[in-house]
Parts: sequence; C-alpha cells; structure tokens
Amino acid sequence: MNSGDFLKKTMVSVQIRSIPKQVESNLKKAINILNGCSIPFDFCVFPELFGTGYTWDESSKQVIMEKQKMIEAWLKEISLQYNCVVISGIGRYDKGSFYNSAVIYDNGKFVDYYDKTHLFRGEKEIFRSGVDFKVYHLSNVTVGVLMCYEIGIPEIARTVALKGAEIIFAPFAYGRSRWVTYDTLTKARAIENACYICTSSTPGAHEAFDFLGHSRIIAPSGEILCDALDREGWIGAEYDSELVERFRYREDAESSGYWSNYRGELFGE
Repeated sequence: MNSGDFLKKTMVSVQIRSIPKQVESNLKKAINILNGCSIPFDFCVFPELFGTGYTWDESSKQVIMEKQKMIEAWLKEISLQYNCVVISGIGRYDKGSFYNSAVIYDNGKFVDYYDKTHLFRGEKEIFRSGVDFKVYHLSNVTVGVLMCYEIGIPEIARTVALKGAEIIFAPFAYGRSRWVTYDTLTKARAIENACYICTSSTPGAHEAFDFLGHSRIIAPSGEILCDALDREGWIGAEYDSELVERFRYREDAESSGYWSNYRGELFGE
C-alpha cells in the first residue's frame, strides 16, 4: 500500500458529569463543552446514558420515554452542525422494552442503534440485552461500538475488529474503584486488535455511584494519545490507517504483527 492510500481522521471525546433526570441541563453542559473544542473533527463520542444520566433507579424508565426523542434530536443537530459522525450513549424505549444503547448519526442522518449486549448489576433490572455486534462504514472508516462493562468481554472487540473495524468507540460510565481494570483493558483491546479505542466516560459522583472519568483515545500500539483525567471537557486525537495496518501485519521493533500470524482456523473461523 502506498503512503498516499492511507487515511487520517480526527476523533473527539466529550467527558461530562451528567445528573440523573436533569436532561436539559446535561445537554446544555455538553454543548458548552463541545463549543469550546478548538479542532475540527470527523467523529464525536458522548458517554453512556449521558442525556438522562446514569442510574439504576426504576424511575429512569419514565425519563427515557419522555426525553428520548428530544435527546436524539439534539444529537442529530450536533451531527449536522459539526458535519460529523456522532456516537452517543442513550436510553431508548422500543416495543415495550428499554435498552441501554448507543445511537449513531452521520452528518445528521440516523444510522443505527447498538444495544448493549452484556449488562452490569442493576442495569439488568431496567434494560433488555442486545443480541448482535455490528460494524459501520462512516467517514470512509469502518468502526465498531461497545459499551462500558463490555470492555471486559474481549470477544466483542475481536468480533468487530475481524469484521473490519479500525476504530472502536466506547461510551462509558465506569466506577472509580475499578481503575486498574479500566486502565488495563482499554489498552489491551487496542493492542490485541491493533485498532484505535476511543472512550467517552463520566467523571464525579451522584447517588451511590462514583465514576472514574478518564475518557481516552488509544492508538493500535497501546499508547494513550490523550486522557481527560477526572475533569469535564473534551479530548481529541488523530486516527491514521497506516498505524492500523502496521500494528496488525508488520513485525518490527515496536509492532508484534499479531494479525499476520493469526490462525483463525484454530478458532473455528
């Protein structure tokens, strides 16, 4: 592949402390953060359940039913305004069931929902699990989505990577007490799949939750390109398809080239 064939895009992650049920306030804070972004971008990701706020309270169902359309209209407008792809955590209601989802817009056009397949603790009392893993060709890049707790299910990232994903976007609301798990697994998923991992997380505390923050963008090498620490704000970094190709298929001083030696037939592929 010639150097001119490689592609570069910019990813931005918004880190926001959302308060349950305070939807209008959460959206206002998010747009203020995004309006302060000093770089143009092609992809923008928001945290898990960021509009309604992350909670296991049964009353969140009513908030989702009342506010889902408003939140989606807001995300659509962001996608239009910034001429970008938006991936955002959202609670959604469909045919009698509630889902902890990510919604995707591309330049204002609805693309799809990804419904979280592996639910954590109290989420199982509110939400129904999703059933499939998908990839999307957006802004000329094949991307996948996983959510929060799913970072610990390595088969999810591997499945979408094998389907062609070179960036995995991951809305998060991760507990501060599990810092070691988060730090280790976000880097591991990037290294073993030689892809970019772009997380958007929640910082701070509310109700019985104390959230980690640390939204980050990780390169295929495992290098942390940027990290939001425990503050509200935005981070941004560049996707470079050449790095994906290198760390998947070349064996050199830094790259193990795992995919050039991967024997899928041993795993039933």
